[in-house]
Amino acid sequence: MDSFLVSGPHVVGFNTSVSSKEFIWCDADDPDTWVAASDNLAGQLEIRELQSPIRAAVPLGSRIAVYGSDQMFLVSYLANDLVFGYQPALNGVGAVSKKAVVSVGRQNYGLSEQGFFITDGQSFEYIDEPAIRTYYEETVNRAQLSKAQAYHDEENTQVRWYYPTGSTAITGGVSFNYKTNTWSILTAPWSAGDERRVTEGPLIASEDGKLYKSGTGNNAAGSALTAWVRSKPIDMDNADLVKEIDSIRIG
Repeated sequence: MDSFLVSGPHVVGFNTSVSSKEFIWCDADDPDTWVAASDNLAGQLEIRELQSPIRAAVPLGSRIAVYGSDQMFLVSYLANDLVFGYQPALNGVGAVSKKAVVSVGRQNYGLSEQGFFITDGQSFEYIDEPAIRTYYEETVNRAQLSKAQAYHDEENTQVRWYYPTGSTAITGGVSFNYKTNTWSILTAPWSAGDERRVTEGPLIASEDGKLYKSGTGNNAAGSALTAWVRSKPIDMDNADLVKEIDSIRIG
């Protein structure tokens, strides 16, 4: 099973050992019962129209957006004997990995084979051209994109993507500020991340198994920085271009 989500009183699993296009759900309020029977509400559906394995499943409003390599379907909780149903939604947008798409409000932000996108389930838009597309294409290791990770940094109104660049390891990425529509280049080697829930900020992890709280002022080696500063987003006259700053002087 590639991923699990909770919808209504059910746990839903996607991309099963039976079929990479299948999703299954447990009985109502019973995550131990997954085999459908006349006296329970467990079940399964195969998205036959999907032209690739299920790559990602992410909440989208009250529904679940299910992504293939170049398609998106919407799974709905029906709350009757049928329990779940699905419908085709979009062609031309997909996911490169099971963690490449995140939910922000009633929208999804994701990374597909074609680039970075935003969608509400009815339409989609690629948002990386011209600001970050060239940088991304020059640095990404496409052969390793199945390792790409994204998470929502609510405090800084950003979606952050980390992906392998010159090697098989994740060594950096990019972030998009959905309030200011600006991009930033990331240089940290985070291989996993999860949005703020019970902690003050997102939780992030490195490939060597270390866990960190995002934004605490620690570097990737785990030791405290001698000094650091945080500013509001600075567009420097053009929010559509990436800038590289050699030095910052504080008076």
